[in-house]
Amino acid sequence: MQNARRMRRQKKERVLVRTVALMNLLVIGLATGCGGGDQRESVPPARNSGKEQKAQRLSPTAEFRKAVLDLQPGEKVRDVEIDEQPGGGYAISASFESGQSLTFGARLGRSLIESDMKETYRVLYTSRNASQIEEASLTAYAPVVDQYGNETPAVVYSTTLDGVTGRKINWDSFPTLDFDSLWVVTERNPSFEQE
Repeated sequence: MQNARRMRRQKKERVLVRTVALMNLLVIGLATGCGGGDQRESVPPARNSGKEQKAQRLSPTAEFRKAVLDLQPGEKVRDVEIDEQPGGGYAISASFESGQSLTFGARLGRSLIESDMKETYRVLYTSRNASQIEEASLTAYAPVVDQYGNETPAVVYSTTLDGVTGRKINWDSFPTLDFDSLWVVTERNPSFEQE
């Protein structure tokens, strides 16, 4: 029974890896001009449906929580904490399972984790209530395989992006930005550093 579950989970992870890898290649291609011409289209503004109007009325905490949960669906999210700060504004902390097993030299897993973090920050800092974010912190967990072949879930990467910096970023060009100079890395597992 556990083998069947493990096989289903591994199959889902492989499909997710392929999907995210293709999306990353598409984003890189578009960012470098290899997308085959101007991909922008003029789309008339849509009418607000009842769901969109309800989403616009969400409190800041509900909006931030929904943004993270919508982006990191299912069992992937471990925790989302949104704390109101004494001077006003909010501190957001979220952790998620990457689904990527990091063996020594797993560049793809590292790239996917960083991509997930960048996209999560983008959604938060382009939200309707982004001006109220004082700080956002993201932590990625992944199964880490040691030199003996033992797999253990561990924090592999943790970053913080303060509100001032997050609001300055041109999020339309975020795939081309060097986030190592924008966010603060608070934890990095040695397996994450391997080339």
